[in-house]
Amino acid sequence: MKSIGLIISHKTPKDTISTIIQADKKGVETVWSTSGGLGPDLLTYYAAAAVQTKQIKFGTSIVPILPRHPSVLIAQAIVLENLAPGRLRLGIGPSHKSSMENILGLNFEHALGKLEEYVAILRLALWEGKIDFSGDYYTMHNLSLPSRITPPKTPILISALREKAFFLAGEISDSAISWMCPMDYLVKIALPAMKKGAKAKKRSIPPLIAHVPVVFSDDFGKVLEASRTQLGRYGKMPFYAGMFSDAGFPVGKNGELSDELIEDLVVYGTASTIKEKLEKIFQRGIDEILVLPVSISDQVKEENALMDLITS
Repeated sequence: MKSIGLIISHKTPKDTISTIIQADKKGVETVWSTSGGLGPDLLTYYAAAAVQTKQIKFGTSIVPILPRHPSVLIAQAIVLENLAPGRLRLGIGPSHKSSMENILGLNFEHALGKLEEYVAILRLALWEGKIDFSGDYYTMHNLSLPSRITPPKTPILISALREKAFFLAGEISDSAISWMCPMDYLVKIALPAMKKGAKAKKRSIPPLIAHVPVVFSDDFGKVLEASRTQLGRYGKMPFYAGMFSDAGFPVGKNGELSDELIEDLVVYGTASTIKEKLEKIFQRGIDEILVLPVSISDQVKEENALMDLITS
């Protein structure tokens, strides 16, 4: 089976670090986490986990770019790369208009343009060691990494939800991170867009990473209940609602996720059934999977079972 990483939920920082250490011991290849709002900063607890682990990679899915100047993220990445060389996978993205503007008061206009420039700056710093950049949204001049720091060539991944973002991922990213996207949508819309973007820049198409919620239950009623509880908010977000509609699964009047959408999105069943379904996702052309545990009753037990499954 190809690479499968584990998404860890927002617990306390101590619990998060403990989960990462356990995942490292079990042989999980990559642990992923989201960042936003006033939640714990994932690069900070990744740094704490880095000195207590041996091989596990640390994926950010994603760090929103608007609240964090690129110089800050570069500084954080350099620390983590020094503590755990070659184990950071830096996923970034603009996040969403509602959270950036309505909650944080930031300007979300030209989000993809800002993302493109942000990636260019990270690439200069983390791959070449110096920045001299003038863009429409960011300007940074006469900056270099300290002489004792070798550019770590950190993989730079970007989030993608709609066709334009997947095209941009094909142009500039080291991987595209999808989220809550039905599989047909990824195969028929995302992958072709990435191929066009890569062709436009005469580069190889980067890997496509699929976010896959997983439920350990073959009772579809329980799967629906757990999925709506833990994933239902996405139907109320305009960008996701638009993507679901493009994929043939329009949400309800109040943003409700349909049974058909959940059936398509969520991998569920026994351990052997889940493993078979994940294999089939790879067979459709997906390069990597991020599994999100959706808990039915015992989050810790189900998370451990998922670690065992993806490392089996």
